[in-house]
Amino acid sequence: MSFEKWITNMSPGEMIPLIIGLSVSILFMIATYFTFRKSSLQLKSVKIFLKRERWRGDLLRSRIEFWQQTNVMLGNNLFFDLYFHIDGIPQLLCAKALISPSQIHLLHEGLPIVVKKGRGNKIAVMQIGESG
Repeated sequence: MSFEKWITNMSPGEMIPLIIGLSVSILFMIATYFTFRKSSLQLKSVKIFLKRERWRGDLLRSRIEFWQQTNVMLGNNLFFDLYFHIDGIPQLLCAKALISPSQIHLLHEGLPIVVKKGRGNKIAVMQIGESG
């Protein structure tokens, strides 16, 4: 029996469960894609942070506007998204920083940072606080 005959010979009682089953399967795949897409973008920025010594870029000074903890860890240390402005760029930029749990309480608005800005969207925090 060909596919065309099989479909045309189906009764509505057989067709409805088939359509519902295919629809649920497709919706589940779409939901899974969008769920993992966000964590995939986070992992990409973590890789940029971990390889920040290897790629070229300009070192720029800025100050933290605000920060947000991510759910990504490296050992016991946590990755944070630090948000800041760079002179000449009106938009708020974001870069990853690796911070130990004992240092989290030291984060505050206006804390000086040094960021490395490379080609494209490559940006990473190189230093937090004053060098000393």
